[in-house]
Amino acid sequence: MIYLAVGFLVAPRILQDRLVDSLKADAGIDLAIERLAVNPLTLSVTTGPFEATDRVQRPLIAAEYAHINFQWLPLLAGTIRFKFIELGGPRAYLEVDGDGAVHWLDSVPESDAGPTETPESEPWGLAIDQLIISGGRLDYSEPQHPEQYQTLVSDLNFELVDLDTSLSGPAPISLALSAESGGAVSYSGELKTDPLQVAGQLSIADFELEPGWRYARHLHQLILNRGTLNAGINLSVSMEPEGIQVVTRDGEWQIDQLSVSVPGDAEPLLVLESASMVGPDLNLQERRVAIDEIAIAGGQVTAIRENETEQLTLLAHLAEFLAETETETDSSSEPWSLEITSVRASDLVQRLIDQAVEPVFDRSFGVTSLDVSDINLREGSRFPYRAEIVADSARASVSGEFGISPVAASVDVSLESLPLSWFEGYVREFADIAVEAGEINTAIRMEAVDGALAELSGDLEVSGLVTRSRPLDSDLVSLDRMTLNGIDVDPERISAAELVIDGPVLQYAISEDGSNSVATLFPQDEDDTSAPDESAQSPGSPSTRVELGQVLVTNGAVQFQDQSVQPATRFDVREVKAEITGLTNSIDQPGSVTMSGKVLGYADIELAGSLTPLTSEQQTDISISTTNIDLTAVNPYAGKFVGRLIERGRLDLELRYQLEGRSLRGSNRVTLGQFELGRSVESPDAVSVPLDLAVALLRDPSGNLDLDIPVAGDLDDPEFRLGGVVFKAFVNLMVKAVASPFFIIGKLVPGGGEDLQYIEFAAGEASLDEKAAGRIEKLAGALAQRPGLRLEISGLAAADVDGMALRRTELVAELGEVTTEERPARLAAMVLAQTGSPAPEGASESELEALLLEQITIPEDQLRAIADQRARNIKQAFAEADAAMTERVYLLDSTIVPLSGSERVQLTLNLASD
Repeated sequence: MIYLAVGFLVAPRILQDRLVDSLKADAGIDLAIERLAVNPLTLSVTTGPFEATDRVQRPLIAAEYAHINFQWLPLLAGTIRFKFIELGGPRAYLEVDGDGAVHWLDSVPESDAGPTETPESEPWGLAIDQLIISGGRLDYSEPQHPEQYQTLVSDLNFELVDLDTSLSGPAPISLALSAESGGAVSYSGELKTDPLQVAGQLSIADFELEPGWRYARHLHQLILNRGTLNAGINLSVSMEPEGIQVVTRDGEWQIDQLSVSVPGDAEPLLVLESASMVGPDLNLQERRVAIDEIAIAGGQVTAIRENETEQLTLLAHLAEFLAETETETDSSSEPWSLEITSVRASDLVQRLIDQAVEPVFDRSFGVTSLDVSDINLREGSRFPYRAEIVADSARASVSGEFGISPVAASVDVSLESLPLSWFEGYVREFADIAVEAGEINTAIRMEAVDGALAELSGDLEVSGLVTRSRPLDSDLVSLDRMTLNGIDVDPERISAAELVIDGPVLQYAISEDGSNSVATLFPQDEDDTSAPDESAQSPGSPSTRVELGQVLVTNGAVQFQDQSVQPATRFDVREVKAEITGLTNSIDQPGSVTMSGKVLGYADIELAGSLTPLTSEQQTDISISTTNIDLTAVNPYAGKFVGRLIERGRLDLELRYQLEGRSLRGSNRVTLGQFELGRSVESPDAVSVPLDLAVALLRDPSGNLDLDIPVAGDLDDPEFRLGGVVFKAFVNLMVKAVASPFFIIGKLVPGGGEDLQYIEFAAGEASLDEKAAGRIEKLAGALAQRPGLRLEISGLAAADVDGMALRRTELVAELGEVTTEERPARLAAMVLAQTGSPAPEGASESELEALLLEQITIPEDQLRAIADQRARNIKQAFAEADAAMTERVYLLDSTIVPLSGSERVQLTLNLASD
């Protein structure tokens, strides 16, 4: 009775006080127990609600009740045995600080005693017939976590049955709990103690992933908006001598309605309707993971690039995550073995948004199917994959093999009807072009090794291309079809067998301000003052060989429109055919080109030569010929530059242009057939030049002008326009012809170049000497080749030299026939008679003659008569040289000049047009 009284009445109070005092003294834990009862008959202890707090009154654990039934007889056999342990409504509080320390550890007393030696003895056994935890809760918090993370686990129920460490048999266990955000986790299995091992079935039902994801969000800045996990897997955890061993097998995982985004973006980056996995079979010690199948059905992946310096958003976060994972991985440990038998996806949408281009690229691509099989990390292994993709009318098929160690891949891409207009923003980065229509079709095979392209081959086709110049809002380039066949690329060579272009049309337009539709596509950056990279490799010795076997152009056209002249002009080159062969990026191996077409629909044009378009320092030598172009087509240019329209005529051209770098030199052999100028027009740009005379000077007896017009220019000069340069060179030729007409005429004479404009006469003489007659004969022969010219002659007499010659003639006549001895006396007598004064004493004959010449006056009529006679003699000489010249030589009023400038008189001829 005393035993019972002590057990029931005294022991509870003593046990409660001792327990409270001991925890307070040893661990700083305050334990508050409302009720504690002891049953000495069954050796059981039962408590009412209790709560334990640490030194700073933070809660540690609380429960509604606890019941423990201890058995003392097994102690005799060295076993501590509990028949029953039950904890009802427990609530545990787990708080982790910034250093990862659990606040519970603050209550564990520190021991100053050193290690103690204990005698070896058999360890006590432990047996629990039944352990039950029901209605439990766990409050977890990390106040210093970036997210101030906290969560609650509720409805925690645990049961352990028939545990006995002295026996090898397993003890059944079960665990069930509910997450704060929803979902349940349960585990049912067996517990073994030698070695310590738990094995059983883990089940997860409708588990919300967001709380767990939020815990690690500060590491990757990705937000999990939603996602639900259901799973079932066999899980085994054991304490082996080598360490903890974790093994999983026969798993089935299912994630539904997954949505991932980044801060500030309303649009999710990743949405999956359903993703499932069969597996994994995991062995922690062997570092091996095997997955039977991963399947994804429905969803959307969005990748965004906000500016030119950033990666696509999803890729950037993935790269950041992988970099952190690689940093945290122990490089000294054995590599993991990963095997995935199959990855399948269907009904996925890949959305790509690139905000760094204008217009913004925003397209969605439907992945109708994706199959990857036999994935593993073994050295040198590859696994096959295949995907089918659609986007509006476009379709793509991608297949090949991929290897991870080393990184290697083979890719076969078949692409149909991909609209080029989608990529207008990327085109505008190089040229201000609007892509209005066009499709790409291609079949390409690529091979990459160690992350670098090793080989690329295939064919490419572009059809229905239509582009416009955005600055001028005019058509630019269109084509029916373009195919690039036999593409072959490796690290040392880029080549293609053939480029075929069918139906290309180039629209070349010049606006009113003189800008053209090609130059305006490439605006110059005024702030770009960077010097050229002198270290760049010489184009003559490229590191990568570039080859294009053949270029064929069929049914092409060039449509030219110029609004800088009035009226605006337009002409076409149609039926263009071209062939270019042997193109390389070696300046020492130019390709050859031939081309033909029709100008204005009827005039043939031919082109032939060599060129190096694939080199940075271009060298081109091209010859162009065309015949029978109606000259009235260039009337707007004639009116602009010379102020006259062309009434009629035809144009034949033989052109040769040589381009070295950006410097152009050209020769233009121009034949103007039956060329006739028409009426004048007003033009501020017109050069004042007597065009009729210039034409007459240059036109041959057949009525043609055969001209050689050289041109030169710098293609980088914004003022350079080939058409304008050629026309200005033509005008300069006209000006030069008018400025030196007799030099032009003289070139028609054999051994030409002689200036035939002047005829010289002896003083006082009107007759032609032999030299003058010869010049007239040459000039008559030259003029016979220029029937549109007439010769105008104005007689000329010089008062100084001609007057003196006439006075001497008159003095000789007055002196009469005298002998030499009589001459001095005769001269002296004439001086006395004419001056009334005797001749100076001792004067010589020349002095006496000078006195007499001063007394002689030659009337102007006499000088004019000699001037007229000279002109008549010249005309007579022309008539004798060529009777037809009688009607082409005109005599004008004679001129008397005071001084001749020499001892002979030089009469100037003048040319004029009829």
